[in-house]
Amino acid sequence: MIQMVSVIIPVYNSSKTIIRAIDSVLNQTFNELEVIVVDDASTDDTLNILHSYDDEQRVRVFHINHIGCVGAYIYGIKKAKYNYIMMLDSDDEYRRNYVMTMVDLIKKHDVDSVVVAYDVINEVAGESICNSLNSGRYSTLKLNNICNKAFSKQFDIIPVRFNRIYKKEIIMSFINKLNVNARQREDNIFNYLYMKYSYSVYVDNEVNLYKYYVNYNSVSNNYN
Repeated sequence: MIQMVSVIIPVYNSSKTIIRAIDSVLNQTFNELEVIVVDDASTDDTLNILHSYDDEQRVRVFHINHIGCVGAYIYGIKKAKYNYIMMLDSDDEYRRNYVMTMVDLIKKHDVDSVVVAYDVINEVAGESICNSLNSGRYSTLKLNNICNKAFSKQFDIIPVRFNRIYKKEIIMSFINKLNVNARQREDNIFNYLYMKYSYSVYVDNEVNLYKYYVNYNSVSNNYN
């Protein structure tokens, strides 16, 4: 059975970068996907740009009214049609075989999530960022011990959402525990809860197919 992917993109005043983000998903080598764009009351030209995708059946656009970045992600996840969930900031992009690689990894290792490295793109040079965890397969017991130690020390472990593939059924088991008003460490809390409700995760620090652009006007910073 073909496993399909929903990619969630929250948007707020991202007219300069949203085309790059959406097109990076549509141009993937993996075609069995949908793009869910959640616009949180943008006031720039974002809405007009999103209308240019009206005829693209794989793109679904939703409009919300100032519920914040966490709320936008939650809204998008609930609207997702497919079991595999991936996320993308509106000012970043996927390399062309990112989704295919993530689907292959989660199926190959038979786990609940896959975590990979990512490239930080700034004005000086690109930089590859690996995770606090070493590459390998982690069980439930190990995950819980790592999570508890990490939070007791306020240590950021797997602190972002965009370099992972998730299962919607697991997210839905804790989604109502998320604080839609959170403005700090929200990615870390999301991943902490996901690991608490998971049986296994695979970490691969050799894969870095996500391009994270250093941008102080990013969707997260705009919300803050």
